[in-house]
Amino acid sequence: MYFPSTPISYAVEITYNCNHSCPGCANVLGQHRQAELQNWRELFDCIAPPDNRRKYAELLRITGGEPTLHPEFGQIIRYIDTFGIPHATFTNGRWNDPDTLIELFQGCQNFVGLLVSLHGSTAETHQAFTHDALEGFEIICDNIRLAAEARLEVFTNTVLTRDNCGQLDDIIVLSQRLGAEYAVFNRYLGKPHPIEPDEQQLRQTIRRIEALQREGIHCRIGDCIPPCFEKNSSVGSNGGIEHCAISPSGMVRPENLTSYTFGNLFEQPIEAIWQSERAQWYRQQLPEKCLECVELPRCRGGCRSVTVEYELAGDPLMQEPIYTAEPEILELDPTWKPVPFFNIRPEPFGYLLARYNWSVPVAHEAKALVEAINGQTTLAQLHQQFGDDALDFIGQLYREGCVGFEE
Repeated sequence: MYFPSTPISYAVEITYNCNHSCPGCANVLGQHRQAELQNWRELFDCIAPPDNRRKYAELLRITGGEPTLHPEFGQIIRYIDTFGIPHATFTNGRWNDPDTLIELFQGCQNFVGLLVSLHGSTAETHQAFTHDALEGFEIICDNIRLAAEARLEVFTNTVLTRDNCGQLDDIIVLSQRLGAEYAVFNRYLGKPHPIEPDEQQLRQTIRRIEALQREGIHCRIGDCIPPCFEKNSSVGSNGGIEHCAISPSGMVRPENLTSYTFGNLFEQPIEAIWQSERAQWYRQQLPEKCLECVELPRCRGGCRSVTVEYELAGDPLMQEPIYTAEPEILELDPTWKPVPFFNIRPEPFGYLLARYNWSVPVAHEAKALVEAINGQTTLAQLHQQFGDDALDFIGQLYREGCVGFEE
């Protein structure tokens, strides 16, 4: 596998303060409630240098804890919005001043959405996960509705638990009724805990999400679920590859699921951190049997961070390798024109086709074809110029969400 020389997606944890106490919190450092990013201008200038704001980042995620509790949250959002970089906020939706917050995001030019926690279709189920007061559920639902009515793009985020797997359809209905664009579902990732669904529950829930997705319902799986556990449409973890998490003290980690650090952004440039021995070691933590699996390029071996954090032999859901790929047929009209959804970033190995927090590495030889994917050239013309391999390549980019088609 080829790795970007720097991350393209940055989750900046501006505070660990939070008004929830979720036993299934994904952030392993979240218990340090008093930690708060102080030198935030300096940190963001490391990610987006003033002389070239788009040098590194394709996406900024503002997260926590509950990021809106940072006393300078508004100033932070206004500052990063000047970079020209898409940015999103991950929040539990328990806002102190919803109207001011919504007005803040409405005034942004590069804000791309909110991911709001919604861990059940009822107050009791949601509260079982968040340990918030029961009335907090209605407050969160009201805030999701307010944000959607203000034409902000909202996604709901649900961690699958023993209690809420049976509410899957109801959660999706609620998410849609509140005006969310998508209902996103993530597996529980952390220490063994009674809230985890059992294997049968998880398999059934994955199958139901996939079935609803095929029906056109706006729901999807977020975190990677290895296809050797259950066939599904999720993609591998980008932690430590395209993505990093940055703590309030500047520590760079592959993602928030682990306390394992690569370096400190206040002490080293991101290039040195991302190419350090610690980063290379992390990426090598791949079970041998994953190397035999045909799904490795997409699955990437499941969740490395959980493996590293809890000293496991591999992803807890990992089963036996898949040795034979099922043929995937994509019917394309020769008159269609592929439209690029990616930015091209030069790399030592060739180029990175980057879209938000995901990328596709390509060799130097592919440059002419990549540049010809411009929304003006038809598939028939591309086929004539570059041959059958070009159509296979475009099909791969479509599967990765890096191209669309205009008729």
